[in-house]
Amino acid sequence: MDIILGGVICIIYLSDVQNIEDGPFEFISGSHNFSTNMSDDDFFENKIQHKYKQDIVSVIGQAGTILFADSRVIHRARPHNKKEYRQSLFVQISKETKNMYKEQILINPQFIKNKHLENKELMSYLGFGHKCEPHIFPPTSMSTLPLNRETIAIFSKWIGKRLFQKLFESLPIFLKKYIRKIMGRPLDYDSIKY
Repeated sequence: MDIILGGVICIIYLSDVQNIEDGPFEFISGSHNFSTNMSDDDFFENKIQHKYKQDIVSVIGQAGTILFADSRVIHRARPHNKKEYRQSLFVQISKETKNMYKEQILINPQFIKNKHLENKELMSYLGFGHKCEPHIFPPTSMSTLPLNRETIAIFSKWIGKRLFQKLFESLPIFLKKYIRKIMGRPLDYDSIKY
């Protein structure tokens, strides 16, 4: 019997995922058999829940748990309900096929030595030189970001922190030292030399 893979997904949990609230990796059992024939609209959560709710498997595990899956399996990280995010290392390796969805590579190739850059097979394996899909699914951008209290609170906190940092950076060093002393924080890099 031949086993045909679209590719391999490898996930390593870097934090404990002990229950549903921790945002475990989830997949639809058997979906590798039909996922490539589905349209983008079939992947919306309401349709998935309606059609495949009984086939959804959540993978629980401790930090260090390693998961392997066929990349054609319909999968996601379940939304978490805790303050801390589930941390994991995610790697997907897929063979080059005509209809394979290719995500944009966000890798800094600085670590690759010049001699490896000349190896065409390695560069192809890592995805360098391949065109990525022109669209992202689901669509995500500033225009799709919900404008609600939570978003406004996060944005306001970010703006406030940036403004405080810029203001603090513009202060004279003796004043920075004084403020840090009051706050009980160690000296910053530019106040050490004085």
